[in-house]
Amino acid sequence: MIREAAYRVCGRDERISCKHTEENQYEVLLVHTDGGHMLVRDRLYPMRAGTLYLINAAEPHCSIPDRPADYCRSKLILARDGLHRFLEAADCEFLIERLFGGEHASVIPAEAEASLIERRLETIARLFERAREEERPVLHAAILSLLDLCARGEREPAVPEGGVVSRALAYISQHLDEHFDLDQMAAALYVSKCYLCRAFHRSVGMTVMEYVNHRRLARAKQLLLTTEKTISQIADEAGFSGFSYFCSCFRRVEGVTPSAYRKSNR
Repeated sequence: MIREAAYRVCGRDERISCKHTEENQYEVLLVHTDGGHMLVRDRLYPMRAGTLYLINAAEPHCSIPDRPADYCRSKLILARDGLHRFLEAADCEFLIERLFGGEHASVIPAEAEASLIERRLETIARLFERAREEERPVLHAAILSLLDLCARGEREPAVPEGGVVSRALAYISQHLDEHFDLDQMAAALYVSKCYLCRAFHRSVGMTVMEYVNHRRLARAKQLLLTTEKTISQIADEAGFSGFSYFCSCFRRVEGVTPSAYRKSNR
């Protein structure tokens, strides 16, 4: 069930400021340092010490700390299917929707619960690293306790609309299935193309069109696995300008053709 567990990891890694997705995973992230933002799909959340982030990792996301070298966090990454089975057996499957369903959000735990959450993450990381079979019941109890504590926190809204990056993210979400270019987008946001590109890359860690293609590929993968639509129909519905361009982007990122991806994941 646990893919990764780490307590107070500090410094850079290859995924900081790089938007990514991980299919079939949930992520619990506790930040220990101030400064920066967490980006999940098209929403920005302020990065403050003591804030908890509950992320459906199938959605594009990344942490964007102001000082990557000083960035400190504790994290728990859980396999989706394994967590569902575990919570179903414990008659606590309602926690999935409460923690990871609906709007993505950061959570500010109450002071007493924040301390308990950190201790649970430390315990889980230690037990996971030791990997002793006789300690598995204790590990499972710690995970259940952690998730229950996370569910009690107060949800915090995303950064209010208004900044050019937030407005750009909203524009992309609204027009993702349409064909648009940077000139059209900048004009709609009433900023210059150069300013838009600089601000977006500084905040998101990707160019505008890299992010757009990332979102469109995520949509295309969902359609490949959940519908019987043709590859050409999916390319058009996901917003790609042409069939060949879609297949080229898909193969470059996934390493296989859309047809092979559909076949191997069904």
